[in-house]
Amino acid sequence: MQKVEGALELESLLKGVLVQNVSIRRLDMTLHPLDRKRFQSCEFVEVFFGGAKAQGASFQNCLFSGCHLRGAVFSGITMEDTIVKLSEAMEIALPHCELMGVQFQDVTLSNANMDGAEIVACTFDTSSLYGVKFSDATIIRSKFLDKRLGNAVLSMASLQRALFVECDLSGADLRRANLSGALFVRCLLDDVNLEEALLEGARFVDCSLARISADEAKLSEAIAKPVDFVGEMWNFLANFDHTRLARALHAFVTGYVLRHTRMPERQAPSPDLPQPRAERAQQQRETQERQVTEMAPKPSAPKVQEDIKDTGSKKIELD
Repeated sequence: MQKVEGALELESLLKGVLVQNVSIRRLDMTLHPLDRKRFQSCEFVEVFFGGAKAQGASFQNCLFSGCHLRGAVFSGITMEDTIVKLSEAMEIALPHCELMGVQFQDVTLSNANMDGAEIVACTFDTSSLYGVKFSDATIIRSKFLDKRLGNAVLSMASLQRALFVECDLSGADLRRANLSGALFVRCLLDDVNLEEALLEGARFVDCSLARISADEAKLSEAIAKPVDFVGEMWNFLANFDHTRLARALHAFVTGYVLRHTRMPERQAPSPDLPQPRAERAQQQRETQERQVTEMAPKPSAPKVQEDIKDTGSKKIELD
């Protein structure tokens, strides 16, 4: 991999549209045009992106390590199979971005803007998602956690009209978050804190909600039965304009077809559930056979008699 550590060398490199197999280190990217550039298998180590603009750019199989991304404007970018770690990304603007298989590790994303984003199979193991914006976003098979704090901090986050499908938000702190009109389908929400969160119009379909902290009355109104999935999804999509609908469908195709992300297997039925008719009939026959065996006469045991003599001795006779 070619190392790029000089401004002139970087300027020459960025004259083309495609940049691949390079390691860019300790340089200021704000001085160079990044719109619609394509980066493949590149490393960005301690690079300054503060306030940089990269509209429509793509990053495939890249690494961002120790970078300053605060206030960067990455509108409509595509990130695929990329790792962003140990970086400062407060107030980064990523509206209408496509994030596929992206891992955020120890990244501060407070007040980041991801409105209208398509997020598929991503991991947010970050120090803070406080105030992050996911309004109108479609988020599929993604995880939100914080290994150091024990729970992802999403307090004051905006999740209005967002669609979460099979995401893991276990233990997340969503206090005072805005979930108005959001739809959660088959998500893990155990131990989530929803105190003072706005739940007006929010719906939870077939989600795990054990030990959740929230207004019980509001939460009960938001929980839908699994059998109502089709109706809830239809009602949710009916409010989309054609652009939002196209983006949601694109996220589903990307997640479940192109990236082969499969729906998890359902747990096996409990042994206490009704069994098939053939199994029940077999069990009934076995029970009847045992009952017949128990009712059949048994051979008598030898009769023992005791004749106690005055001397206290015993004589045993067998009939």
